[in-house]
Amino acid sequence: MQHKFCKVWCGFVLFMSVRQLAAQPVLFPQPLSPRIANYDIEVKLAPDTRMLTGKEKLTWHNKSTDTITELQFHLYLNAFRNNQSTFMKESGGWARGNRIEKDGWGYVDVNRLTLASGEELTHMLAFIQPDDDNTEDRTVCSLPLPTPLAPNDSIVLHIDFTAKLPQPPLARTGAKEEFFFVAQWFPKVGVYINGKWNCHQFHANSEFFADYGVYNVRMTVPKANVVGATGVEVEVQDNGDGTATHYYHAEDVHDFAWTTSPEYRVHTDYVKTKDVEIRVLMQPDHDYQWLRHMEAAKAAVEYHQEWYGDYPYPNLTVVDPRRGAGGSGGMEYPTLITAGTTYGLPTGVRAVEVVIIHEFGHNFWYHLLASNEFEESWLDEGIN
Repeated sequence: MQHKFCKVWCGFVLFMSVRQLAAQPVLFPQPLSPRIANYDIEVKLAPDTRMLTGKEKLTWHNKSTDTITELQFHLYLNAFRNNQSTFMKESGGWARGNRIEKDGWGYVDVNRLTLASGEELTHMLAFIQPDDDNTEDRTVCSLPLPTPLAPNDSIVLHIDFTAKLPQPPLARTGAKEEFFFVAQWFPKVGVYINGKWNCHQFHANSEFFADYGVYNVRMTVPKANVVGATGVEVEVQDNGDGTATHYYHAEDVHDFAWTTSPEYRVHTDYVKTKDVEIRVLMQPDHDYQWLRHMEAAKAAVEYHQEWYGDYPYPNLTVVDPRRGAGGSGGMEYPTLITAGTTYGLPTGVRAVEVVIIHEFGHNFWYHLLASNEFEESWLDEGIN
């Protein structure tokens, strides 16, 4: 096992050494997955309006033996577009202890979609409802392809989109004043498996399923803000206009989430025997609990690797949501988890530790297993 750890660390060193020399950083010299769905995304946050403006390049590889005639996409944020979405009808507007505010609606719009050649495809997009025929639900859309995609061929799409985050964070994503937790936020291709698309609508009691890939994401936020995200931070660019762009790179992951706030207190340490960096982002009123968060995360990494096998990534970020943003807490994403605590929590009450260890466990039982949380939730919640 030590040999595996050495390989991962050497890969990380290689990544750090070449990042200034290559447009495409390399974290793992040999891919750890098929890398079917690959994203390059530039996104800018407007904090006052909770708006995201994004440009996405999707490179999708047809690894099946079928000829593909359409792609299907998740548009998860449209679950919060109005009270007629399937999610809102099922939840009654409540999720994970939060209720959407009067002016807290969110959405995502695809403004333009083209092939790499520039051929316009936006007009071909159509909302579909594969689960319940609720025509008011816009969380899944279909794109007929102008030319069928043969087995082992690839397609490159360019997508311009705008999105608004719900307030407060609802169903794991959203904003609360200066705090932003951004999950399931971009047009995300479904999974083609067993001869058909697996691309469910967003329901009140369901989670997610996606293919592995490589992500290069550049997030522009106020310069004073701290950013945490899936993957490894490559660089931060001061734009000279009060904003900064944070560039993160992730390989062999099937999702990308990020968070930003000017209030975060940052703490960093290492699981020295495993060569994994732990970064903890704490709220000011919870900062005295940072060591509890850190020690729990370090223990989780150490024991999961001892019991279950290699955690292949070089880092883990632990996020402490702010007060009033509990809807984003207690959730797992590749190399990033959200915890959840309260001011004055007694030392003997190990709620913080339980949440952190549980959510890190999902980096094995879901992320590395790549199970279908929507259809087979027992494979992550049942085992972990």
